[in-house]
Amino acid sequence: MTAGSKPGTVTPLTLRSDSAAFLLSGTSQVTPNFWADPKTGINYPVAIQTPQHLVDSVDPIIEAKLHEFIGSDHHITDEVWLEPTPGHTPGHVSVHIRSRGEEAVITCDMMHHPIQLADPEMHGNFDMDKEQGARTRRAFVERYADKRVMIIGTHFCDPTSGWIVRNGDAWQLALE
Repeated sequence: MTAGSKPGTVTPLTLRSDSAAFLLSGTSQVTPNFWADPKTGINYPVAIQTPQHLVDSVDPIIEAKLHEFIGSDHHITDEVWLEPTPGHTPGHVSVHIRSRGEEAVITCDMMHHPIQLADPEMHGNFDMDKEQGARTRRAFVERYADKRVMIIGTHFCDPTSGWIVRNGDAWQLALE
């Protein structure tokens, strides 16, 4: 629940084509067929065929005008905002949360395994722009290393969260 919101009024922050099918219809994730620029709404093709999950899950939302295009640095509330983390997809974001003196960042698809803390240049198999993804991960790790900002790895296996700490010339996920 977002602070100050009424029950039933909070909607998903993002509706990406590679996640919509899983979130809305329970089908497996597939490669997206477009990227929509959040500022202009222009679609950029990245594949030839429109997957059925887009027709089933995304098109009805767009047709019903239940969507809103937002920027990659959008503030949902004073406590929750998007942080640009491009590379996995153009316009990719992570979610930053600050409340009651504590902070956390949900990585989303920016990082898929804690090993990428030790080697941020390690490419993610699913990054559309591998070089940008590596630059983003390095900047992220340097920005949050040795700070009390909990990192919640969307795709990390257990443990899924911790703090980035220096380990010699690299970094690691600390649990305490």
